[in-house]
Amino acid sequence: MNGPSSLTVSLPTQWIKQNNVSKGDEIEISEEDNNLILTAVNNAHKNKSIELSFDNLNKAARNNILLGLYINGYDEIKINFSEADYSKSIFAYLTSNHLGFEILKQEANYLIVKNITTPNLSEMNNLFRRMFRILIEYMRKISHIMSATDDMTETPLLYKTSIDRYSNYCKRMAMSLGYKKSVFNNSIIDDIQRIAAELSEFLDEIRESDEQEKAIINDDGVFNDLIGFLDDCHNLRYNFSQERYSSLLSSSNKISAKIDSFRQRNDNSCHYEYIRSINAGSRSILNNILLENI
Repeated sequence: MNGPSSLTVSLPTQWIKQNNVSKGDEIEISEEDNNLILTAVNNAHKNKSIELSFDNLNKAARNNILLGLYINGYDEIKINFSEADYSKSIFAYLTSNHLGFEILKQEANYLIVKNITTPNLSEMNNLFRRMFRILIEYMRKISHIMSATDDMTETPLLYKTSIDRYSNYCKRMAMSLGYKKSVFNNSIIDDIQRIAAELSEFLDEIRESDEQEKAIINDDGVFNDLIGFLDDCHNLRYNFSQERYSSLLSSSNKISAKIDSFRQRNDNSCHYEYIRSINAGSRSILNNILLENI
């Protein structure tokens, strides 16, 4: 302790050598639960760049390559191509899926995509939390549709697009920052994305259903049970205890039994598989929250 308001922290020699830290270098300090995370600023934000060709690749392959480079922390990508329409397709994909990636230069046969954001643990955690809340809000909107209190003609794409953009960005930040819980963090993100995709298909089915079919699901209450369960999972992640986890596990088992009962009583319902899949994703989120806290 140097004085009433300052402390001196000794850094491990091996860490200093591995991160090439010298006297006068900046060290970024951030909080993660009860831990303080030290990041060597000079090394944390080194630009990763790559040049590649998109000729002879279909749209799905191009998008998968861009997603992989984005999540793995690349900051600048030069894309060569011979077909003019490629640039329009790339722009549409980046806008919908990659927060912080912008086309900074465009010529007849190439373009340069660049990241304009800086990795930040606090921002990643805030976006993760927001993404989780958007999923729950999406489910509540669908519940209102089943109650005929909301038609939601335009907003589903907004929910799904927001979840995808935040999901990919959180994965990118976790990779760039070396987030120690990134494996379980990314598993939860994957579950949220899968549930959002199921909800989009489920919503299409709901819109095609008659009022009796909607009433079957709504009166059963199982969909609202899943909303409450995911809300509790969200709260558990930020205030974990073994007792609360055990209580939620018991609730999940009851919901699964209720879904099985729903299937037996409504054998012809086309919605069972969606409900079952959403429940499986919700249980997976709960399990990954436990793994984060072991």
